[in-house]
Amino acid sequence: MSYLYAARGDEPIFDVEESDSVLILTMVEDPSAANYQSRQFEYNRLHKQISDNGFRYLVFDLSQCRFLDSITVGILISLTTAVRKTGGDAAMVGTNPDISRLLGRLLLIEPEERRAVWVSYPSRRHAIESLISENN
Repeated sequence: MSYLYAARGDEPIFDVEESDSVLILTMVEDPSAANYQSRQFEYNRLHKQISDNGFRYLVFDLSQCRFLDSITVGILISLTTAVRKTGGDAAMVGTNPDISRLLGRLLLIEPEERRAVWVSYPSRRHAIESLISENN
């Protein structure tokens, strides 16, 4: 898999970890630096991983992220929609005020039916505990 990214000249926009029934996606500093095809490939891979492995919960860790673009927000929305269709949910951690404002502005350009809202938690542990307890 990393060979494919290397062949395209960029790296994934998420570091992926699993904890219980939760998929934790830690975003890189600038996801817009990855080309569109690579991001599409990563989205497809993660969507398949969610459906094949039955993940019902996502935690987006944006603690390293310094910039968001509309394509990346679209990926966040689509992955969130995928887990919410299974009765699960998604949350965010590590969103600094600048990223929160940028995310809010980028959500405004999404069609109303595609806009998503995430609860932001101070830590992964808080997010995971809340997601699992609220949905069980």
